[in-house]
Amino acid sequence: MKRLLLGVLVLALLLSGCASEPAEASPTTEKTFRVGLMPDDGILPYLYGAQQGYFIEEGIDVSFEIFMSALDRDAALQAGELDAIYSDVISLVYYAEAGTPLLAVSSTQATYGIASHEEGTDANALVGKTVGLSTNTLMEYLVDNALFEAGLTEAAIEKIAIPSLPNRLESYRAGQIDAIALPEPLLSLAVLKDGNVIVTAESIGLAPGVLLVQTDWMEAAPEAIEAFFAGYDLAVDGLNAGANKEDLLAIYEEAKFPEPVQANFVLPLYHPSQAPDQAQIQMAIDWLTARDLIEGTHSFETLVSPILLP
Repeated sequence: MKRLLLGVLVLALLLSGCASEPAEASPTTEKTFRVGLMPDDGILPYLYGAQQGYFIEEGIDVSFEIFMSALDRDAALQAGELDAIYSDVISLVYYAEAGTPLLAVSSTQATYGIASHEEGTDANALVGKTVGLSTNTLMEYLVDNALFEAGLTEAAIEKIAIPSLPNRLESYRAGQIDAIALPEPLLSLAVLKDGNVIVTAESIGLAPGVLLVQTDWMEAAPEAIEAFFAGYDLAVDGLNAGANKEDLLAIYEEAKFPEPVQANFVLPLYHPSQAPDQAQIQMAIDWLTARDLIEGTHSFETLVSPILLP
């Protein structure tokens, strides 16, 4: 009888001990959510969320892969190796034009800007100058909008097409071009020794970054997408509150930030997950249409998922 009572007590203690530990969240889907990223400051909440375990905490298994070129990212997407990609409003419309089954689900917060060897606070500093960019892409879209905001036309500058980001940066640093359009952290690297950032997308009211998700993945697991953004929001709160320096340096390295900018890089204030803005989507459509780069009929309703809409 004593042995029976002792056994019951031991079992009760074991059960009470187990109950005191928080249980891991059950995954909302058995599939891993595979996301292709590009190396800029807008991906830091994703990497921080994974580092801190926030996505697992919300019950979703996420795999991030960072690509050094959009061509490699798109090849992985076409090969069926990705469920979502980190992109922009210009690429979004191109994907739709090509019939790729993607929808913009949330806005992202990469910093895009224009650096110049000259002083200035708007595109007037670019008049008569050569500007390195990639044509028919977000970078040219940024430059055109910066010119428009300053009351200028494309004729005010000479655009120099340099598709490769490393080559574009090297041309600027060598003094072969006067100004350059880049994302962070390359933007900070460009002006580390010479020049100034004269325009950013934010300074002229552009919010071009978007996360694009395969439509069939969203339809199959809408609750998993919600869990993903819940984890993202936890990461945003953590970064905005002030993350540990060692944790930040670890995600900078993972994001392939150049070492010279890591120590003093200033994080933007990140916003919680939110749907892309309708006006931003329409601006991209209008720009592509005016340049005869698309033929189809596209709209906010056909390009954006309603998951995060109010």
